[in-house]
Amino acid sequence: MTTDITLTPYQTELARLLAKSTLTPATYQPTEEIKTAHHAAVFVDGQPVILCGLSDDKESVDMAKALAGNPDMKRAFRACGYAAKEVGHGSCAGKLIQWKGTEAAISSKPSGQVEHGGSTGDLHAIVLDHPRGLLDSRAKASKTEAMTVFMCINTSVARCLDKNAPELDNGERLAILSRQPSEKIVGRENLSAMDFVKAARTYAASIPIPESRNSFFQHLDVVCRQFGITTKEKVLPAEMER
Repeated sequence: MTTDITLTPYQTELARLLAKSTLTPATYQPTEEIKTAHHAAVFVDGQPVILCGLSDDKESVDMAKALAGNPDMKRAFRACGYAAKEVGHGSCAGKLIQWKGTEAAISSKPSGQVEHGGSTGDLHAIVLDHPRGLLDSRAKASKTEAMTVFMCINTSVARCLDKNAPELDNGERLAILSRQPSEKIVGRENLSAMDFVKAARTYAASIPIPESRNSFFQHLDVVCRQFGITTKEKVLPAEMER
């Protein structure tokens, strides 16, 4: 028997914004050339956090400047564990960065598409891991990737990366929705974590492209951890981990 599962207003709005945005969380494997280049970067408390392109490219420098001066971006830095007493922009030598091999990034996708799922979208920015102060590597990844999600769904931040980004979240609506209780479902007052996982899997089954479906689950797992939706099992199904 199929159970009709309804997501909370917050979860529904988050999914809608990710689909509507022209940006998507992604991963990027930097080449040796990129690792040694000079980048236009956003610095937080003296540490490079976001790389926007080569330092001799005006558009990249303008992007870094816009992000550094964005109030919503500063709040996101604090939410992700930075003191954010000083936020600025400048040039960063790639050889001074502790590259992981695969970095969190933001790339383009068509508005209305749930998740790009491939590597053909234009790369807009690389988001580096928090250099210190987080408890473990899983938490660090979650904080970093959660920042990429935020940058894709906040209107003012998204337009720093893509001037044609549509109207998304204003920095207040999602915060308000996150404090609303779950809707009553099948006689229960709260949406359980496993109900959320089942609903997510049902929704993902409607995504026709396997790569897009896999990418959707991976980022959903990150969002669940970041916003306190805990489960005994990962959101990503075992058969999709291979």
